[in-house]
Amino acid sequence: MFKNYLKIALRNLLRHRGYTFINIVSLAIGMACCLLILFYIRNELSYDRDHENADRIFRMGRISQSGDNVRKGARSTVPMGPALKADFPEITEVIRFWRAFNPVLSYQEKHFREDHKLYFTDPAVFDVFSFPLINGNPHTALESPNTIVISEAMAEKYFGVEQPMGKVINFRGYPAGELDLVVTGVMRDLPRNTHFEFEFLASLVGVETERTNWGSSKPIWTYVFLPQNYPPEKLESKLPGFADRYLKLENTTEELHLEPLESLHLFSNYPGSFKAPGNLAYIYLFSAIGFFILLIACVNFMNLATARSLARAKEVAVRKVLGAYRIQLIKQFVGEALFLSCLALALAIMLIEVLLPVFNTTFNLDLVIDYFQDWFVLLCLAATVPVVGLLAGCYPALFLSRLHPIAALKGRFVATTSGNRLRKGLIVFQFVVSIVLISGTLMIYNQLDYVQNKNLGFGKEQVVVVPYGKKDDVLIAAMLRHPNIMNVSISQRVPVNLKNSDVRIVVPQGFVQPFRVQSYITDEYFLDTYKIELATGSNLSSSPGIANQEFMINETAAKEFGWTPEQALGKRLLWSGDKNGRVVGVMKDFHMASLHERIRPLVLHTIPGDFSWQTFISIRIGLEDLQNTLRFIEKTWKKFTPNDAYEYFFIDESLDLLHRDDQRFGKIFSYFAILAILIACMGLFGLASFTAEQRTKEIGIRKVLGASISNVVLLLSKEFTKLVGVAFLLAVPIAFLVMERWLDNFAYRISADFNLFLLAGILALIIALLTVSYQSIRAALTNPVKALRYE
Repeated sequence: MFKNYLKIALRNLLRHRGYTFINIVSLAIGMACCLLILFYIRNELSYDRDHENADRIFRMGRISQSGDNVRKGARSTVPMGPALKADFPEITEVIRFWRAFNPVLSYQEKHFREDHKLYFTDPAVFDVFSFPLINGNPHTALESPNTIVISEAMAEKYFGVEQPMGKVINFRGYPAGELDLVVTGVMRDLPRNTHFEFEFLASLVGVETERTNWGSSKPIWTYVFLPQNYPPEKLESKLPGFADRYLKLENTTEELHLEPLESLHLFSNYPGSFKAPGNLAYIYLFSAIGFFILLIACVNFMNLATARSLARAKEVAVRKVLGAYRIQLIKQFVGEALFLSCLALALAIMLIEVLLPVFNTTFNLDLVIDYFQDWFVLLCLAATVPVVGLLAGCYPALFLSRLHPIAALKGRFVATTSGNRLRKGLIVFQFVVSIVLISGTLMIYNQLDYVQNKNLGFGKEQVVVVPYGKKDDVLIAAMLRHPNIMNVSISQRVPVNLKNSDVRIVVPQGFVQPFRVQSYITDEYFLDTYKIELATGSNLSSSPGIANQEFMINETAAKEFGWTPEQALGKRLLWSGDKNGRVVGVMKDFHMASLHERIRPLVLHTIPGDFSWQTFISIRIGLEDLQNTLRFIEKTWKKFTPNDAYEYFFIDESLDLLHRDDQRFGKIFSYFAILAILIACMGLFGLASFTAEQRTKEIGIRKVLGASISNVVLLLSKEFTKLVGVAFLLAVPIAFLVMERWLDNFAYRISADFNLFLLAGILALIIALLTVSYQSIRAALTNPVKALRYE
């Protein structure tokens, strides 16, 4: 019978090409979306699993609490690593990564600023982590001071075709000052599915800066390597005593916890990793969207198959009369669904190949799909056909196989009320999903628009920032001679640059408990350059002197300390345990991070001669002759610092980077919304076509009795309009709950607006009516004589 079933299936597919096209294309789109999301989830779950001993590596996480102020972080301190190894002999190895701040690397006449690319680390790093070396001995590469291992990309960047081994790279920056580093190894470029982010690893041996400072919060990460089968809970139970010995301050509590390496990308509870972690909520959301898109495609198949049951009723009756059992009929119709799924899968693979570059760009991935050697890909493809075929074909098969043969052969078989209700319910389901996705897209873009246009408390436009290594008043004076340069300021940090933030311990006057605050050193021109307003008080002085240090705090810091802005003036701050100064001004709050985070307490101060290697030159320029002004800045900068690397960025562009993931999410969400609507509309188009076909004679009689074209169009459209209305009522609360959860990720956000949901419903209705109207108008324009001439 297989040959007969195949022949009948092909005959039906070719006879009803429109329905076949709708089913295959909608199933293919659903399959492609679902498979791409599966590959994305697999990639997210694969982070850091390439390390041979990944299950034995743990990162230290830290929780500090002072009163109601709780701070979590993945960063640690320089002396923590050696202390852990000394106090706990069961630890096999401790590895630290200390990020160099804004370093300049030079080789011959080449100078590059390699921010967030170079880390000082312990010599055993290659014994613990599986960072494969192309050249060099991994066991000894970083044993000696002043040695460095570089990536393949950096070897080509600095040395071209030259052999990099033994070459000397000059390093200038924090925390090591100036060093000549000998290349002792070349490692493979890091894959994207790792939470690490570096191009250079330099030896920490001999770097003594702040070696014993337990209170300094620097960009240092500490990893412990445990023995085989050693339970991490056993070590974690001993960490409270360690924290009390070394980290506890008066009126504060400190906790240390172990985080498994394999969980850092998605499940870490501690902010401040090498790079931004993944978002587990997005995985759940995209999984749900992919499933629902595939389900909508299957709903199309079920709807059209059951709606067209009248056309195949006599075929089923004849088979039953000739002795076919119900199970044979079920196998036939499920087989047809599986055959259709195979055709859809072939088209889905072609769609994946077309969409993969866009998908990689949008998600910032480098997925490569191997259809023949990757067992996961083969398993997904093999499982897709039976899953989709059974999901889409089971109900139509059960429905058609239970038809009574005598009624069908006498032409008495009619669609049942329950069948009509099911089809209507499936249409409602499709448009519920579509309206939720349209509402979500509108809400996301409104929030992103709010982010783009919110007043951040400082002037973000027309500010060029040049990373630099020291304070140079002569250079600043030379830049100010250009008529299009309005202000120049030098500071240790710049706004909206969270990776370069610093945390200090401050004890305000009248308090015993310390506070953790954001801070940086700056000069008296900072406020004017960034157009930051003072709430009260005065600006910092140009040269306050060591004995009379000055601080400016923001309104949030004043509130945190329990002061009004006026009360804060003249108060003294004990700074990092040994520096003392008075508050001379209170700034109005401005944002230093993305709008996901609340404004934190901030302290700005001047300490003469303490800029060291950590500086940025901020230059406010006019709009006139922008390119010539930028060329002047570069020329002047190179004149005074010919042996340094020159680069610049605009503050507003840096701000956009903070919300790049949100923009990416909005783009992806809108893509899914478009696909869901497209699939739903294809199904609606097919169903409207079938409905018009079934009511041809009714329409002919109505037209003979005087019905106009608009009457007929309204007759065929009003039922679908009601269904979209029901879908709207069901979709609004779902969309509201989903988007409220997403908006809760922002500390500063819009409110859910019912008008957006109403707009989404109207858009869905317009799309549905446009989809149905073609078939409705076509049926209304049909000559009634053709419909009635056989009666």
